[in-house]
Amino acid sequence: HKKGPITIALRPGYEDIYEGYNFSFDMLYAMIEELNRLINKYSNGEWNTKPTAIRLVEILTEHRTAVEKELEEIHTGQRKLKKKDFLGPDQRETQRKLKQPQDAETAMTDVDAATESKRKIRMRYF
Repeated sequence: HKKGPITIALRPGYEDIYEGYNFSFDMLYAMIEELNRLINKYSNGEWNTKPTAIRLVEILTEHRTAVEKELEEIHTGQRKLKKKDFLGPDQRETQRKLKQPQDAETAMTDVDAATESKRKIRMRYF
C-alpha cells in the first residue's frame, strides 16, 4: 500500500485511456480558456493565501503549458488529426467539406478559409 494521496494516475490502465487520441483546435482553445479562468480565480482575492489554491494554480499552469504544447504540435503538423480523435464542430465541418466532391479550386478555398479563421483565433494565445 503506497503512502500519499490517491490520484487518478494511480488507477489501473489510466495511461492508456487517451493514448493515440488528439484534441481539435477548438477543443484545445476551450481547455486553455477554462484553465486561464481557473488560474485567474485561484490566483487572486481570498484564494491566493491558501496553500491548496497555490498548489492548484501550479498544477493548472503546468497543465496549460502541456495543452499549449499540444496545440502548437497540431498547428505545426507534428500531430495530425484523424477521424477517431476528439474533434470539435469546426474541425468536423472542415473534414466533412474536404470529403465532399467539389472541384479542386473550391475545396482549397474552403480549407484556406477554415485555416485562416483558426489562425486568427489562435493568435490571441501567442
